[in-house]
Amino acid sequence: KYAISDYLKEKNISEIILYGLGDMAKLLFWELKDSEISILYGVDRIITSFYDIKVIQDLSCINKDTLIVVTPLNETGKSIIGNLTKQKYTNTILLSDLIDKIAQKV
Repeated sequence: KYAISDYLKEKNISEIILYGLGDMAKLLFWELKDSEISILYGVDRIITSFYDIKVIQDLSCINKDTLIVVTPLNETGKSIIGNLTKQKYTNTILLSDLIDKIAQKV
């Protein structure tokens, strides 16, 4: 079974930040929970508590090299990626694109 954690490990990624803490983030959290991949923070405008992950709204405390996985789908996620890029956070990926990359490996 090839999992998201396998793909991230192959890319030498051991820590990520989840952006958007809705249903897709919950699925990713449970997928990574017992893996070697750490979720450093969750970022959300509304949700203030997310399992055992520290939730932040201000990105100024994060390392800009850490991969940000943007979980909202469709145009919302693309808009978030655009905003992050404007703020010089360039190590970002849509969760849907991450899943597409994994599907190509299977």
